[in-house]
Amino acid sequence: MIVDLWSASVTVLIWDQLRDDKRQRLLTVPSHELILRCIAIYTRLIAKSNDQ
Repeated sequence: MIVDLWSASVTVLIWDQLRDDKRQRLLTVPSHELILRCIAIYTRLIAKSNDQ
């Protein structure tokens, strides 16, 4: 359950920062893939911020 809450929070966080065209493209993928893509984006952002 904690993982579900975390992945939902990450998805919302990333979703709010996306341009509309990116949101529209993500709306065409299944929900589980949307969550996985948002987690991947979040992971890359965190890695980038840790490198700086």
